[in-house]
Amino acid sequence: MFAARNIMFANALDADVQAFASASGATDLYAHNALTAYLKSQSLYQHSRWGSFKSAQANGSGSTVNCLGGWTTNNIILVGSPPWAAGDMNFNGAGRYAYIDLPGFQSLSDGFVMTRFKPKDASAPDGGAFARWWFGDISSNRFLASTTTTGSLSGETYATAQQDGGGADRTGSSTFTWTANEDFTEVCKFGTFGSTAGIWKNDAAITMSLSSGSQVFTPAATGYATNDRLYISASFNTTPSVSLTGSWIVQFFCKVTLTTAQREAIRGLLAAF
Repeated sequence: MFAARNIMFANALDADVQAFASASGATDLYAHNALTAYLKSQSLYQHSRWGSFKSAQANGSGSTVNCLGGWTTNNIILVGSPPWAAGDMNFNGAGRYAYIDLPGFQSLSDGFVMTRFKPKDASAPDGGAFARWWFGDISSNRFLASTTTTGSLSGETYATAQQDGGGADRTGSSTFTWTANEDFTEVCKFGTFGSTAGIWKNDAAITMSLSSGSQVFTPAATGYATNDRLYISASFNTTPSVSLTGSWIVQFFCKVTLTTAQREAIRGLLAAF
């Protein structure tokens, strides 16, 4: 079906998508092309970068996930040999994670990270320490993370976390839930709690409350300034069984603020991957 669909719009393939296909060997280009067209129509392509973990939409083998978007030419690098598959990539298991270098990320005051994800379990065990994506250095307690579970918020099922080498600025929701293997997109906008920062499950806002510390939730606020590397599915718990594990479908990054309409449109386009 994908091959036939690609043939139908082959003559309309964006030049950047064509170059991506040549470099990666990807054959299922429909979702990439649709997202590229929208981002360019909104003058957002040069501020974005994304990669799919589906074999036909990417390299399909090896330790690199070729990406699209004009923010950078850097690609997602896989560590620990997570297995390629037709529908998603499973990072479950010790030592499996990915990362991408995004120039200027650490100095951003606004931005979005969108993660289309299928959690393995129906809830996150409290007391674990896991980040679906994170920026910074865990060993120095300077990091910015999304979907982190900790023992600090009683009864939490969802949290964002920021460590600045000392205390943590953290929000939590006791109402956000999911089912095992549910396919949804988590949208995290960093900025300032109470004004620009926010979390969404698909297009539904997750109620979050400031737990401690300042209102700032940005890469720069962590005080970590060594590089612009953002990690994906990086577990920093020595007991993977208590981590929020699952499968990844697509990861999207944007370094500028988006309107509500743009955020929801991009999220919808990611659902087509």
